[in-house]
Amino acid sequence: MDTRNDEEQHGGKRARRSALAAQMEGDQGEDVMAGERVLAAHAAAPAAAAAAAPPSSSSPSSSPAAPSPSSSPAAPSSSSHASCFHSRRSQLLRLESSLALDARTRSRASSRELAAAHIIAQLRLRDDAWFAAQPPRRGHAGQSHRRFAGDHFLANAPLIARTALFDAARRLPKGAHLHIHYNACLPPRLLLGVAAQMDRMFVSSNVPLCGPAAFDCCELQFALLSLDRERHATRASLFAPAHQPHHVMSLADFIHCFPRHYPHAAPHDWLAAKLVFDHQEAHDPRQTAEG
Repeated sequence: MDTRNDEEQHGGKRARRSALAAQMEGDQGEDVMAGERVLAAHAAAPAAAAAAAPPSSSSPSSSPAAPSPSSSPAAPSSSSHASCFHSRRSQLLRLESSLALDARTRSRASSRELAAAHIIAQLRLRDDAWFAAQPPRRGHAGQSHRRFAGDHFLANAPLIARTALFDAARRLPKGAHLHIHYNACLPPRLLLGVAAQMDRMFVSSNVPLCGPAAFDCCELQFALLSLDRERHATRASLFAPAHQPHHVMSLADFIHCFPRHYPHAAPHDWLAAKLVFDHQEAHDPRQTAEG
């Protein structure tokens, strides 16, 4: 809903993760059991190696022969060290893979699905090399910036359409994409119109909306509150001088009261301007990771 509403986005992610965890509880139980079997095998490896060692030629009652002064114990070869390292590393990687969230899906993937995943991975590597080979872009005050796939979207927009991964994505059947962020593919005014009709949608501000400066610098947050959460929340007008950051106001009430306090723009237009980062905000020389 709001690209600045990190708290609600994280809350939504936590809810989706909880639902996914509940759905996959049985599956993950099997994956953990598989991981425990790997751990048990790893713990039993030294004992198995000792049992497989050749028995000593001396009888149990005989005393061990004293080593000669000139003799010394044979040092383990570098090849045995390397073999032990690679064996334990493989066990650790198998354990890590068995405990991953997608372990069950990967283990059940068909040969064609595995081949497709390999192709996509190779396309990404090819695109990374292609980005690195592009001429640097000019930034603020003539600064030179190397090109890379993870750069800002607006900076990479002319290049994205020419990548192999984008070409593959365009050929995928409908519904085959992993996911698309909902707030990135729908116009903000459409989303605001839907939100305004939701009885449980509330809005809050970090400062009271009393004066032009407050309307300009305020940070808005949207929240879907259940009846139980609403009972524990403080409902108050965002336009009241005594408004506190933890106070909430119904979005429908906010839109209804907005024109009386800010006649310079329509409510939906003002909200859209607050919720969407424009080019200047995203790439202003003074912009930092903190805002």
